Amino acid sequence: MNNLLRLVVLVFVFGAHQPALATPGTDNSRAQVQEVMHLSGLARALDQIPASLDVQLAQQKELGAQGEEFDTFSKIIKEAYDPAVLYEAVTRELESRYDATRFPQLIRQLRKPLVRTMTQLEVDAASPDAQQRMMEFAKSLQHAPLPDTRLRRIKQLMAVTGSVEGVVDIQLATIQAIMKGMNPLMPANQRVTPELMNQRLSEIRFHMEPQVRQWVGLTMSYTYRNVSDQELDDYISLYETEVGAWSTELFTQVLQTIMGDIAKEVGERAAKEAIREQAPDSTT
Repeated sequence: MNNLLRLVVLVFVFGAHQPALATPGTDNSRAQVQEVMHLSGLARALDQIPASLDVQLAQQKELGAQGEEFDTFSKIIKEAYDPAVLYEAVTRELESRYDATRFPQLIRQLRKPLVRTMTQLEVDAASPDAQQRMMEFAKSLQHAPLPDTRLRRIKQLMAVTGSVEGVVDIQLATIQAIMKGMNPLMPANQRVTPELMNQRLSEIRFHMEPQVRQWVGLTMSYTYRNVSDQELDDYISLYETEVGAWSTELFTQVLQTIMGDIAKEVGERAAKEAIREQAPDSTT
């Protein structure tokens, strides 16, 4: 059971005025939500999850993970993160937060040629195939560092998008959901108290944040490596608008909710499976 728990965590450790709300689930709101899903690149990102999971699971195998427990865990993960299920869950969550004033504004912004170009670059950089190229790019920076002017813009983009904080919050919500999902199913003497859970999450945040900051900085440097400084400045300016700031918070909250729900399910299923495997065989 401890091996299964470790595998679960390993995969997951490494988005003033009252809005005019429409009724969730209307044809108009769903059409706009689906357009946002596609224009933002979120739909394509969800499609890439199975390939990304395969890469992560393969890496765990290379580190020695194997056997029936690992195969069971892999099955649970792949079923939980099925792109079709994720797409519907994210769509429903966005519909529940639908804003009849801001969604059309967001769509207009996402349709801008600069945003469409940047979105395609972001989707391409998030693909499993791009990871090796990004590592080669990182090695090249040791001999040819980015100019200070570009580094300053990358840091500015990281700040205005809240990307580091967003990634950390989503990861921690995922880990917390796994722990909460598994906790009630553990033997009483192995359950984690709320105080200990909060302590562990604080420790994880402390160690995770510098790693995420470094990773996000590298990812952005690679993603926008062929983008001009002026284009990057214009892109940063869009995030500084009211709708830009609102959409950043929206996507972070949606992903945090969805990933937390799924992680809780993964934790519960993993714990049940581990308990089942440890139970004495009644036929013997």
